[in-house]
Amino acid sequence: MSITGSGTRADPYVVTTWDELASKVSETGVYIKIGNDIDLNNEYPEGLTSGLTINCASIDGDGKTIKNLYFKSGRLFYCEGNRTWENTNIINFVLGDGNNGAAFHYNSTVYNTLTFKQCKLSGRLNSGLNDNNRVILASGRLKFNRCSLNIYFSENTSTLSNSPDWRDVVTFLYCNVNFTGVTNKGLNMLLDNSYIKGSLPSATISTTSSQGTKSVYSVLDIETTECTGSSGTNLVLCNSDKITTISENLTSVTTSQLTNATYLSGIGFPIQT
Repeated sequence: MSITGSGTRADPYVVTTWDELASKVSETGVYIKIGNDIDLNNEYPEGLTSGLTINCASIDGDGKTIKNLYFKSGRLFYCEGNRTWENTNIINFVLGDGNNGAAFHYNSTVYNTLTFKQCKLSGRLNSGLNDNNRVILASGRLKFNRCSLNIYFSENTSTLSNSPDWRDVVTFLYCNVNFTGVTNKGLNMLLDNSYIKGSLPSATISTTSSQGTKSVYSVLDIETTECTGSSGTNLVLCNSDKITTISENLTSVTTSQLTNATYLSGIGFPIQT
């Protein structure tokens, strides 16, 4: 099939292959819709050698699936502004080949954001032997809004985010997140009504950012040596059974307390059933 549409909001480009998608996402300000499922085993069975430079206004997956995405090294998604990708399942992806790392996202300007909205993402992150092993966020801001993520880390040199400060941050809004495997670096994150499960060496949480995001009603059920927070994150619960050190401005709970609706409601954390 050939690309249809004019690229406007009312008449977006409709793409049906990865090559068609790649040819349009770099165009500034255009709107794109994915017209059918895309299986990269059919187009690139040996793996992708270049990522996507996203300058379009938005990508709407329209409920479609992109699967079997193997990206050997480099930056899978690169942005030069605030971009949105929504309604897409990106499953069975593998980043990095064991010798080289691959970053899921890189933004040229640290405060610009790539937002995934109502997406499902599932895949494996292989760290590299070189310095390019920052496999979730190399630079900039990455936001997941009403998404489900299942990410496996293959090596203990894998990292979640690049910088220990708030220039580089991952935001989870109304998300369900599962990390498996081991990482050697924690995650700077903003939380809002999200559930995070996994193994992290450290977790840093903030209620506010330059974008004004607030962190409320979230649960961290994670194995970690340190869980720190700032700016009144008492409405974020951390499972104290798995955490060695926890900041005073986070609420520490046990596994049994996490499943006790009456107890949670009593400490200002209402559970809706």
